[in-house]
Amino acid sequence: MGNTNNGFTLLLVVILIISSVIIVESAYAQLLPKPSVPEFTLKYIDNSHNVPPIYGTDPYTGKNVITQEGYYIQNKSVEIRIKNQPFASYRNENDSIVGLWYNVVSKGHFQVWSNGTIPIDNYLFGSDSDYTIISCGLDGNNGSEPFRGDFWLGGVGIIPDGGQLDFRIQALIGYKTKIIDPPVPPFMESYHYIFTGQSSVGATLKQ
Repeated sequence: MGNTNNGFTLLLVVILIISSVIIVESAYAQLLPKPSVPEFTLKYIDNSHNVPPIYGTDPYTGKNVITQEGYYIQNKSVEIRIKNQPFASYRNENDSIVGLWYNVVSKGHFQVWSNGTIPIDNYLFGSDSDYTIISCGLDGNNGSEPFRGDFWLGGVGIIPDGGQLDFRIQALIGYKTKIIDPPVPPFMESYHYIFTGQSSVGATLKQ
């Protein structure tokens, strides 16, 4: 998990969340299957590299000169690979997508887990392939690779080299419903989501 060449050591503690989300129980929800505890792995990836300078010919002297300086690309991430459970998504009578979702949160290893409610609109929809793969970029990245750092991963975008990170993951089967709230000036619309479905049983895994 560590990289001895650059002194990077990253402790990844993965904890499956147990009860920090709001699940709307209903007769319909009881008909949905209860997902099992998700199987997943974590991997530290360092695709950083140096971009060499570009040379060209000076039009006035004919000498070989640098036309663009070389630079360093930092591209470090933590890859979360979740094994998808068999479930074919579909639209219900309300045109909501019923599918497999994941609730992923994180914190610094030396922080205390927040007791706040996890925003339901940050649930991640499972992919259609065998695995749902999430890449979380680290602080200082200047590459062009897309990284997820915006889905309630408390500070995942500012983890320094040598930092320690704790994850929580939960699998859910169900659907989101958008609830329109009374308008709050100066905004034209205010809304929140509720989730109807089943959630996995929590477990603890350290890596």
